Amino acid sequence: MFKIFFYINKLSNLQKDNLNKLKNINIIYRNYNKENYLERAYILKRFCKKKNFKIYVCNDYQLSVKIHADGLYIPGFNRSLRINNYKNLNLIGSAHTVNQITEKKNQGCKIIFLSPYFLTNSHPNKLNLGSHKFNFLKQNFINKIKFIPLGGVNKNNFQTIFNSGLDGFAAISMLEKKLENNTISKLNLIASIN
Repeated sequence: MFKIFFYINKLSNLQKDNLNKLKNINIIYRNYNKENYLERAYILKRFCKKKNFKIYVCNDYQLSVKIHADGLYIPGFNRSLRINNYKNLNLIGSAHTVNQITEKKNQGCKIIFLSPYFLTNSHPNKLNLGSHKFNFLKQNFINKIKFIPLGGVNKNNFQTIFNSGLDGFAAISMLEKKLENNTISKLNLIASIN
């Protein structure tokens, strides 16, 4: 199944409105500034449970266990986390280099986000991977891990990722604007394809 991941720091009304129209979504709770950290985690967990979305906690194993998250997201900068017993926890991570991919694989990640796939507004001077470099990195680990593009994914280019035969995408800012009905329809369609 094509997997769609959205990062959320705090569930805003706009994000909630967008998500209420979507199906088969995965949420990554990423609240680096820790503002109302536990409260926001529980709000997001309840919302995800109601919508039957999977929820992953970013970089906090204890919180992921506490709120009974579906998984743990290990960012590229976390090079040391090792979890011995994570039977009920799916591990995913992000990477920017071959060394980070190897680290995430050794940390137990089954899905790795490679970034940035497209040019991003947040890092305008950083070169993007594009499909050629993305596929080159992916070939080094074929059949061992699923790779998903992250970075610069928006309503105008996510269809390109789907048409390329990739396993999904992850987006940070896509939910911060009202999604049009045709975008919602396309997202729901691709999220339901096995």
